[in-house]
Amino acid sequence: MCGIIGITGQTDVREALLEGLERLEYRGYDSAGIGLWHKEALWRTRSIGRIQALRDCIAQKAQANDSVASNAGIGQTRWATHGNVTLENAHPHGTQNVLVVQNGIVENMEALRKRFESEGAAFESETDAELFSYALERALAQAAQTKPVLQEHLPALVANTLKDFEGSFAVLFLVRGFEDTLIAFRQGHNPLAVGYKDGVCAAGSDAISLGNLVEQIAYLDDQELALLSADGITLWHKGQQKQPAYSKQHPMDNVLCRGDHPHFMHKEIWEQPKVVHALLDHYTHHIHRLDLPKVPFKWSDLSLLRLTACGTASYAAMLGATFFEMWAHLPTLMDVASEFPLKVPSFPKGGAVGFISQSGETADTLAALGHAKKHHQHTFSLLNTTDSAMGRLSDTIFPLCAGHEMSVASTKAFVAQLLVLMFIALEAAKERKTLSDKQRGDIIDALEQLPDALAQTLALSHMFQQKAQTLVGAKSMLYLGRGPFFAMALEGALKMKEITYIHAEGYAAGEIKHGPMALVEEGLPVLILAPSGPFFLKTLANIQEVMARGANALILTDETGFTALNALQKKHALVLPDVPEVLSVFTQTVALQLLAYDVAAALGHDVDRPRNLAKSVTVV
Repeated sequence: MCGIIGITGQTDVREALLEGLERLEYRGYDSAGIGLWHKEALWRTRSIGRIQALRDCIAQKAQANDSVASNAGIGQTRWATHGNVTLENAHPHGTQNVLVVQNGIVENMEALRKRFESEGAAFESETDAELFSYALERALAQAAQTKPVLQEHLPALVANTLKDFEGSFAVLFLVRGFEDTLIAFRQGHNPLAVGYKDGVCAAGSDAISLGNLVEQIAYLDDQELALLSADGITLWHKGQQKQPAYSKQHPMDNVLCRGDHPHFMHKEIWEQPKVVHALLDHYTHHIHRLDLPKVPFKWSDLSLLRLTACGTASYAAMLGATFFEMWAHLPTLMDVASEFPLKVPSFPKGGAVGFISQSGETADTLAALGHAKKHHQHTFSLLNTTDSAMGRLSDTIFPLCAGHEMSVASTKAFVAQLLVLMFIALEAAKERKTLSDKQRGDIIDALEQLPDALAQTLALSHMFQQKAQTLVGAKSMLYLGRGPFFAMALEGALKMKEITYIHAEGYAAGEIKHGPMALVEEGLPVLILAPSGPFFLKTLANIQEVMARGANALILTDETGFTALNALQKKHALVLPDVPEVLSVFTQTVALQLLAYDVAAALGHDVDRPRNLAKSVTVV
């Protein structure tokens, strides 16, 4: 959730650190800071709020002739976990000889803090990160009593110090006396990347944080330590030195540019036809044929499939379960990843579990994957970042091909997840012989029309802008859907609440009489997903029920469905193009995204970085 960055090898590292922190803004944060050693003295600047506030603080120091230059430094965007949002809790944290930034959670923080305080430690913050600086400070002092501490001693010294720390975290150290050397360590599932280019070495929370600073990049594994210096990058794993497994870093210029779009979310919504084109090119090669990665099991051998994910991805999993059951006749359960290890104590022999994550670093989903691996289950993952921790652990990876997603609210990755789940379900249906070749071919033919269907839906964006103006004063909303559109109702409500801060809840439309109807009153916005098709007539009855009680109905239908509405209902309709039935979940998805975006923009919210949320949730 937090973002950390460290750079060594530049004449004055401050601007590069600030630019790195700006690239990390999408992850979510509430304070920021940078630190370095200058003439063997600690120089640190921290601020509450956005990176611009940190820039302003640094500019004020420069005006006060507090000018510094250092070729190495570290920085962090902090999302508060231990301790409130205060300047004292902002990172970096430092002692006389150690400067540190950390992303993650130290689970035995209280026990360590009490132990260190009993030894005479006095802490200035409420954070777990400050414990790292004290522990390494103490270890350096103890080591120096017997012999001088050299750079070659640092890896073993740091690794030994961190043995007492339980939890999942990524941490960067700068040590006085080794001002041009950066020490990086990863434990658990918090990602940490290292890279180099032209004498510059850098470490950060992800590839985006390193931007165009580096050309070669490698991700640290669990319990892996990296030493970054003028001599390059060396890795240690459990005391053994190893060479980094580099891959080429792709330029980040296009990723970090919004172009003419007012927000990254707006850009990413409009990129969805292109994403679908990329997925069709990747997974389909000629008519009626899919070319998918091989899984290490037979679909025909499975009696049950589990899909697990968090947040938006969990609603993709809900829809995926529908596809597997409808097409492959394979009973499929969707599990919320945070509940998965608690809910599923045992597994069938030779079973399979699918995992869905945009980042591939989602802490709860990663823990669920580890739980399944521990019980010898076959695993496959749908990932947008294939070289992530989940990618390295999974038996099979299904790439999402959505490109980097910068907005906290997921849009194009969600559409990619739905389409790839359809591909996999169709492959399972082929092996299980539950769909004929013609039936599969007809579905694939329809999916080939998806880019045009999405483009037609996007062309109606003016309709959603107008409707959004009527919702800016809403305090609460209901979303209703049947069949696969129940999951879409949940996803639509999530989009609305996370970027507009309007309370919104999704329900199966048939459940409206079993409790939620008590919430319906005059003027309450109720969005009903009602495309034409097998669920339309029953959904019509639900529309009538809420309108009879004064609800401000928003009926999301298509041209065929519109003709079946009565005169009053037509006044409340948002009409999408007619598309093949299998594509309607996609067109309705884009409509829900546009509506939420337009309401948030009309309210003047920071659409890309909603309050209290982070893009990559790397703490449990």
